Amino acid sequence: MSRPSRAGRRSTPPRSRESEGGPPWRGLSLEIVRDAAASRLRALGHVDRLRVVEVLSRGPANVGEIAIALGLSTNVTSRHLRELHAAQIVDRAQDGNFVIYALADRDAARLVAAAYAGAATHIRRLVALAEDGPVGPEQRLA
Repeated sequence: MSRPSRAGRRSTPPRSRESEGGPPWRGLSLEIVRDAAASRLRALGHVDRLRVVEVLSRGPANVGEIAIALGLSTNVTSRHLRELHAAQIVDRAQDGNFVIYALADRDAARLVAAAYAGAATHIRRLVALAEDGPVGPEQRLA
């Protein structure tokens, strides 16, 4: 089959499934999508791995650079990067003697940002409750 001529190609990118009214997982097994989502969430379920995503959201880096930015040993950083790579949150590529890590997609950074926003909202509520002080029995009845 021959390729369409340059004139026959679309000049605008194709619309995503989401823009066509369906979710990005349309046509996929929801069970498999849930399992993959749970795997990604588990991988992000550690403070230092969240910090790794923060560092990589600024751009690709090698293990040593990430370790220095986080104040961790290279062994601990490598372990976290292996988990994030297994969950397909980060990609890695060889560059001479170095392995360069980068976010596999921007969804991980957005997920971390959403978790931070939700946590900040929760913390603000707790602070507001603490500032109001303890509620005595006479105030509960009012």
